[in-house]
Amino acid sequence: MENIVYFTGAGFSAGLGVPVMSNFIEKSKDLYFSDPVKFNNFTEIYDMMRKMSFIKSYINSDMLNIEEVLSLIEMESYVAGTGLVDKYKDYIKAVISHYTPVCKPKPDIKGTNYTSFYSSLVSEEYVNYEKFFLTLNGCRLIREQLDNSSEPWIYFSEPAEDNSHCYSIITVNYDLVIENIYSSINGALENDFKLNIDSDGPHISKLHGSLNSEIVMPTWNKRSSSEISGEWKKAYTFLKEANQIRILGYSLPQSDNYIKYLFAVAINASENLRNIDVITLDDENGSTEDRYSNFFVFPKLRFKNDSLENYLRFILQDGTIPQLQNHNRKQIYDFANVLENTRTGHEKYMIS
Repeated sequence: MENIVYFTGAGFSAGLGVPVMSNFIEKSKDLYFSDPVKFNNFTEIYDMMRKMSFIKSYINSDMLNIEEVLSLIEMESYVAGTGLVDKYKDYIKAVISHYTPVCKPKPDIKGTNYTSFYSSLVSEEYVNYEKFFLTLNGCRLIREQLDNSSEPWIYFSEPAEDNSHCYSIITVNYDLVIENIYSSINGALENDFKLNIDSDGPHISKLHGSLNSEIVMPTWNKRSSSEISGEWKKAYTFLKEANQIRILGYSLPQSDNYIKYLFAVAINASENLRNIDVITLDDENGSTEDRYSNFFVFPKLRFKNDSLENYLRFILQDGTIPQLQNHNRKQIYDFANVLENTRTGHEKYMIS
């Protein structure tokens, strides 16, 4: 069994409109001014940011970067007892929740007039994400009309017989994009075999926590609970056992030394790591690629300056999902091993 780890950063969800560190404050202010009463709890955070802006008179600090601002706020809270920690956790949760588009089963997916073959079970903006996670599960998706043309279509899934890859996901994102997609897919399925995270699906580690549980701030202060410690231990195991590591939408910022240390100790314990591939957008100076090449001396590191949308569009284009059966009233789509297809999958993308 080939062990493949996907490591995802903010760029993984950015295509859905979820804020990244560089535009978080700007988007939060758009949200605040759209309804100052509803989001009046933001004002205390903004007041603290304005006070912090005086720091620029003494040191070079980027006050438009949420990570730097929150680090300063947390430092003041830590040493001076200002007590804003829980408030800015709520602030982060509110902004991310608002900008994460709703993912739900298509309302007409089972209708008798829904004549197209499989395209997506869920909201259209999630179509490539949905296909991506179905491939990570390596399942089969069946679309069937049980009786006659007046009957609605039903969808159900079953395990694939020849899935030869085991996928894991490590993410630094708080959002619930992954969880919402799985919930929506399962909402469209009729059978008892549901797609789950960690059991019959890809294993997942959320290093900074999640909106539906505890979150750890993206700051200098990495105090963590036993729950978060467990996530880091899982991530270490995933990386240590990986044959391939694929990094999506993560710029390896200089402030994330703790992530670098995780990579370092896990790869040091690895026995059969063959490839490290990075797909993320770079700036015009190539500074992101430089950070990767300066940190990793692994000879099989490959870097592509590209968006997640282009990556998913390439490997999940029309025709890449094999049909095992295609009759008027029944189609079977096999998502197992699609990412590893030598003609259209990940490797083809990397050398294209």
